Amino acid sequence: MPNNPSVIDSFSSLSFRTVYPDGGAGKPFIKLPVAIQMTSVQRTVSPRACYMGPKMSALLTEITQQDKEVAKVFSSLNEKTGLHLNTQSEIAKHYSVIFRAPLTEVLNEHEIAIPVAALMAKTPQNKSLASHVLTEDALTMESLLPNFRQYVANLLSGVLALYLKYGIALEAHQQNSFLVVSKNKPQRFVIRDFGGVRVHMESLQDKGLTLQLHQDRLIVEEQRLKCLQKLIHSLYVCHLGTLVSALAQDYSSPSKWFWKIVADETENVFDSCKQAVNKTDFQLDRKTLLNDSWPTKALLSMRVEQSSEDLWARIPNPLADFVK
Repeated sequence: MPNNPSVIDSFSSLSFRTVYPDGGAGKPFIKLPVAIQMTSVQRTVSPRACYMGPKMSALLTEITQQDKEVAKVFSSLNEKTGLHLNTQSEIAKHYSVIFRAPLTEVLNEHEIAIPVAALMAKTPQNKSLASHVLTEDALTMESLLPNFRQYVANLLSGVLALYLKYGIALEAHQQNSFLVVSKNKPQRFVIRDFGGVRVHMESLQDKGLTLQLHQDRLIVEEQRLKCLQKLIHSLYVCHLGTLVSALAQDYSSPSKWFWKIVADETENVFDSCKQAVNKTDFQLDRKTLLNDSWPTKALLSMRVEQSSEDLWARIPNPLADFVK
């Protein structure tokens, strides 16, 4: 190590190990390794993540340049460069860094990006921030429901469509997702962090796309449904499940009112992607997401059992009652 290492004065973001430098919004986010174990693994930055982050960013950029329907509602916060200690030793993941694009790179004038996790915070009115954003401070169900529907439609038209069309399952939970608001209306989403992404290569290659892989092929799933499992947990159970719970609590209303909207918009995305998906895959994906019980990560078991693999539990599917 150098005697006088460089110091970059920075602030912690919502993910405390991802920092942004002092001195301007146009500077890159910096993702750092921290040797803290929360589930089954320490929060390090692997050589695979350093290599694959920029590769996945380039792929998502290529897709959004070609697929204008996805591009309307989805942007990726691209990872520009990943660096790690040049060694085959395990120590490499502790001496590593990823430089990620600033939000200014994906925001237009008058747009703001809100981390979805922040939407669950309570305001002095004892309502979630989500209620204020989605009702323009009206705080009524009448103003909430149309904007909640638009929120869900935009989210799924990006993230779910990427899976259905290209076999890419992003880890779009609350911490990795930004809601972009313009003129007090939810417009689209920015998704960051590609360390947990899963890709079904056959589905991707069927669209004439390729992804150069690291020798550690963890992100590749041979079975398409393994990707969907990851997507259901992060997008539906974590992101939408937490939001539905917060809004139902805000208005002392049944959560099924909100899940009915999620079911409707999920079916709309399936319908819009039908021609782009293999018939067998389409039917199985639809059944798995809309009818079957949902998989969710058994995080406590992963921590207790020191499992190097994801462990899963099953929970009731709140969409099943609303399927046509």
